[in-house]
Amino acid sequence: MKAVESLVDEFEESLPFSLDPFQREAIDKLERGTGGVLVSAPTSSGKTIVAEYAIFRALREGAKVLYTTPLKVITDPRANYTPEDRKANFDLATKLKGAITDMAFSVEQMNALRSALDERASVRDVVRTLLAFNTRESCGKCTPCREGTARLLAMLDAPVDQATVKQLSEVIQLASLCGLGQAAPFAVLSGLAEFPGEFGVS
Repeated sequence: MKAVESLVDEFEESLPFSLDPFQREAIDKLERGTGGVLVSAPTSSGKTIVAEYAIFRALREGAKVLYTTPLKVITDPRANYTPEDRKANFDLATKLKGAITDMAFSVEQMNALRSALDERASVRDVVRTLLAFNTRESCGKCTPCREGTARLLAMLDAPVDQATVKQLSEVIQLASLCGLGQAAPFAVLSGLAEFPGEFGVS
């Protein structure tokens, strides 16, 4: 057993394998603390390990972690996951106050997100944060996602017209080309349904 000389070494010791060079490089960049890291690699190459290290480090430092995972991590029949793997992924996400999203956020998930961001944050703030992320991450290829998410975000900064928000959300969901755009309105619709008072809707 090799000596553990750093937090990265300690993390690697907890794995049943050694870190690949690209994982090491990405983690080293995280360690420098100069900003985020974008890891682009083929499916099943081990990108998630970089995120797991970031979580490992944050928890060691007593920081809060907001971890999200695609629903396909648990349900995709093409994925080579055993039932134990799926349960472990679900447990990891929920323990780290993540939100596993299908067609809506539950009240419990919304409250968990609020706690993860800032316990003083309103549900409207949480919804706005999630939608702002989707707006920034839009690739811009399709108009419903590129323009629709930005307009939906602007609607949250004004008195909310529930009918208009729902109508635009439906267009974004039905007409966006990828999962990011299709999922963007989920938090807005769930917030309106479960916490209408926080949006000024009776």
